[in-house]
Amino acid sequence: MSINRQVLLFTDLSRETMVQRFEGFRRACQDHHLVFDESEHLLVTKGYGETEARTNFIKYLEQRSKEQLPSAILCGGGAIARAVLGELEKRQIQVPEDISVMSCAYSHEMDEIKSLGLTAAFQPCRELGSEAVFILQSRLTRNIRPRFNLLLQGSIELGSSVADVNWRRRELYQAHTIP
Repeated sequence: MSINRQVLLFTDLSRETMVQRFEGFRRACQDHHLVFDESEHLLVTKGYGETEARTNFIKYLEQRSKEQLPSAILCGGGAIARAVLGELEKRQIQVPEDISVMSCAYSHEMDEIKSLGLTAAFQPCRELGSEAVFILQSRLTRNIRPRFNLLLQGSIELGSSVADVNWRRRELYQAHTIP
């Protein structure tokens, strides 16, 4: 098994935010000098449902040997993550030992994400909605209407689905403690 395997982005591209996430993923690969080949590192589903995601992921798995699978899968949402976790379990591919799985999720999915033990990047959708209402109200009440970009901080829910990249060196660090 190769130590330097690639990451698979499994998402739908039906909304502009998903396309922007994909572009960010591709730029991050370039910034870290990783080869990005859409035919190998991108799997697109056309809907939001778990059934379609599962069907697409089964096709993906059937076209590859276990050694050709990525070291990590970034899922575009909870339904995709459930499909991936279910199929990996059926095929006795262990998460995170064989493949790490992470998802992008919304705050209303937090309970389900925690119950799956999934590591997820949460997007602050409700906060974004609140800010949108505030901006709309301020533009309606003031003549000055500046244009700007708003960046809201997301958060990471740490589950047990992502491997520790330092697991091979853990004993080394524990053996050499500083007095």
